[in-house]
Amino acid sequence: MQTKIYLTKNGIIGRDTEADYYLPDSSISRIHCEIIIKEGELRIKDLGSKNGVIVNHKRIQDSYLQEGSLLKIGKLCFYVSNENGVYTLNQCLIDETYEKQASAELCDSDSGGAETMYAKKENSSAANLLLNDGVFEDQKCVSEKAEIATRDFKRILNGFRDKLGCDALLLIELTETGSTIREKSVAGKYFLSNSVINYMKEIEHANRILKQETNVIISSDENILKGVWAPKELKHKGFSLSGEAEYSIYCVPVLEEERMIVLYAFWQGGCPSPRRVETIIINEGKRIVLKTQLQWNATDAYQKQENILTMLSEPLRGKSPAFVNAIEQAYKAAMTDFSIVLLGPRGCGKTTIARAIHELSHRKQYPFIGFNCGNFQPTLIEAELFGSRKGAYTGAVDQQGYLIKANGGTIFIDSLESCPLEVQSKLRDVLEGRSFHPVGSRIEEKVDVRFLAAINENPLTLIKENRLQLDFWDRIGVQFIQIPALWQRTSDIPELTFYLLERERNKCFNESKLKGFTPEAIRALQSYYWPGNVRELCNVICRLLIYTEHEFATEQDINNAINILNDTGHFAMTKDIFELPYDEAHRMFDSLYVQKKMEEANNNKTKAAKLANMPRTTFCHILRRSSQIYVKFSNIFGKHKDAKSQSEE
Repeated sequence: MQTKIYLTKNGIIGRDTEADYYLPDSSISRIHCEIIIKEGELRIKDLGSKNGVIVNHKRIQDSYLQEGSLLKIGKLCFYVSNENGVYTLNQCLIDETYEKQASAELCDSDSGGAETMYAKKENSSAANLLLNDGVFEDQKCVSEKAEIATRDFKRILNGFRDKLGCDALLLIELTETGSTIREKSVAGKYFLSNSVINYMKEIEHANRILKQETNVIISSDENILKGVWAPKELKHKGFSLSGEAEYSIYCVPVLEEERMIVLYAFWQGGCPSPRRVETIIINEGKRIVLKTQLQWNATDAYQKQENILTMLSEPLRGKSPAFVNAIEQAYKAAMTDFSIVLLGPRGCGKTTIARAIHELSHRKQYPFIGFNCGNFQPTLIEAELFGSRKGAYTGAVDQQGYLIKANGGTIFIDSLESCPLEVQSKLRDVLEGRSFHPVGSRIEEKVDVRFLAAINENPLTLIKENRLQLDFWDRIGVQFIQIPALWQRTSDIPELTFYLLERERNKCFNESKLKGFTPEAIRALQSYYWPGNVRELCNVICRLLIYTEHEFATEQDINNAINILNDTGHFAMTKDIFELPYDEAHRMFDSLYVQKKMEEANNNKTKAAKLANMPRTTFCHILRRSSQIYVKFSNIFGKHKDAKSQSEE
């Protein structure tokens, strides 16, 4: 699990257990470096460590850190962020190839920004290290790709600021109602001049009028050269610029079709070489503008996707690589009208994702109808799906079928393995756009529906056992989405646990005392195998709400809630593995192991193979095999337990 360190006070980072910020990694010295926070600025100082401290690919002794800076302590990499005024170090995994490219990109930057500074040592005081397994909070669901794009852009912006030698570099969006700082890279004190901002707005307004009257398109290449030095080139100097050096501010407008962005650079004491700065912006400004557009487009696109996902009737919770991959596939498939089959064990959230696909599609204004084949007798499934007429069979009545109810919308057929073959043949015709006859009727009916289906068993096994028609499967199985089991996304359990706690609390008429979980309780939840997946986790949360008499559930409370029907007073992740034959248990362990390494390596196969100390080809082979294992597990456990119970009888 990746670490997030909240830098709340001055303190020591090290491997010593008494360090203020404890990092148990062999590459970290016992007393590695010192964190100094003063007047809202963050500094880091190397204390003679063996592996050193690297900031933005340069080894330092004492340096300021800004939001977006890349920090390497020993072999651990972090990026700096600021959450509500509190600096945080967020552990990240950086590919070696990218690191070399980023280093080459920044190595030619000048040192005019005074990267290394020295000050007397502050007195160390105790500080709190808050890890992901110590504090669990409901963070905003921001796409990992958007975060990576933002961090990459901040590093480029920091390098550009270093090259210009300014104390602050800001990208400001100008609107009719005001201005907004979109990105910034700050190494020292700075201020924003209203006189300069208003001058930029006047230029923007004049250019827009020129385009409207003459139909001339003003390109970014033309505008990026037309900067203004303040206060030297301003006719109306505001009060804020009084006493400032003539070349303190350089502002460059970047015109776009719908918005205007300005590059605002500030030098405390004035820029020593204005011509050099203008030359750098002429040569490299276009690259910064392009990076700006790419970064904002990527962030806006993923933020829009995340905002849409949070507006669903049932939010999709989880950031693990396996679950995010499933959600991305569902999001893309929702923009089409193809039929989709969801694969996965019972209780993993197939119905929730099916509803999400419907709510994201163009059919969202029409009904979403769920039909579970396992809830009906096989002889009644045809009448329920297609409708029936009175007298068609004993007890038959006039009723509208589920397909008619879903007309215009989406029908979700769950437990497809329980659907009789004759019904599959009839559904095949509907999938091809043909009409159908309700049971006992000669009147043809035709519907316009989108088919979603879910299956709990291995479809290839069902076809071999003649329980699934190949023709029907070929037509309904246009797209497949595999939903990971809960044991494949253990990093999502804390977020899911707190979401379910708040959701189920609303069903309690008497207010429950339970408010949260101890770190040991969360680790206990993450160590269990969860054969019932998210549905079983929800049941455990409900039991805790009923029986827990204190504010924070303990490990023993979790133990009791899971084993409520068992005589054993404990559980283990491998509890169900021991019930399997050796070959199946061995494959399950392999799958658990490689999935865990993939999470540790941030879904990077090469790094995961190195962490596992095995060849990449071997690791990828096990990974491919494991992606299909969980589809069979629910069936395996069911058959094994049935056989066991029969033998006992």
